[in-house]
Amino acid sequence: MLDRLAEQPSSIDELARALELEPGEVAASLIELELTGLVSEEDGVYRPATAR
Repeated sequence: MLDRLAEQPSSIDELARALELEPGEVAASLIELELTGLVSEEDGVYRPATAR
């Protein structure tokens, strides 16, 4: 998921389609990554925290 976000910042739905996962699974993973400081979210778009 981090590799995909590094290539292209994405919404939950975009990630779910690209990774062939359920949106709920993607959302849960993104929350964990956000809490650990690895990703950030702005206006529904997630990206690696260091890419800002």
